[in-house]
Amino acid sequence: MLQKLLIALGFAFALALSACAPPSDEPKALADAEQTDDAEEVAAEEEAAPEPEPEPAPPPVAAKPKPRPAPVAPAAPPPPVVCNECGVVASIDAVKEKGAGSGAGAVIGAIAGGVIGHQFGGGRGKDVATAAGAIAGGAAGHEVEKRARGTSYFNVGVNMENGTYRTVSVADASALSVGSRVRVIGENIQLR
Repeated sequence: MLQKLLIALGFAFALALSACAPPSDEPKALADAEQTDDAEEVAAEEEAAPEPEPEPAPPPVAAKPKPRPAPVAPAAPPPPVVCNECGVVASIDAVKEKGAGSGAGAVIGAIAGGVIGHQFGGGRGKDVATAAGAIAGGAAGHEVEKRARGTSYFNVGVNMENGTYRTVSVADASALSVGSRVRVIGENIQLR
């Protein structure tokens, strides 16, 4: 409050001085008085206001260690390429199939058997031997015809690289043996 009173007195004094001064100096005196008043007010306010206490500086923050990068695992090798047509011969089995008889072998065999049977015996025995020779010759002729018309082939078992097992029938397996590396294409086998 005392400060305000001093300011008011200073202002009144400046006003009184400005009234006594010649008219040309009046604006300059007023400006000086106002600057003085303003300076006194600022000084008074600075004295009245207590200085704020500076805030204590925050404690230094310890630098965080940088995280280590995770170890990089070696790249896995690409999966092996599986050949679905490739494999290894596991077994070779010879197969013989009898052919179908047409009846011609039975007829020819019966005639031959009858002729041979007719050579044995006499009288009624000759007729029985001829009939038995014809029957035996017919059966033998039929079997001979079936074998003559029969086929031979080989069943080749192959362990495939994709984990399966295949059996392939081939007419000639002379180039193959157990353990041979082969390629199966349809019903054909090729050496690799």
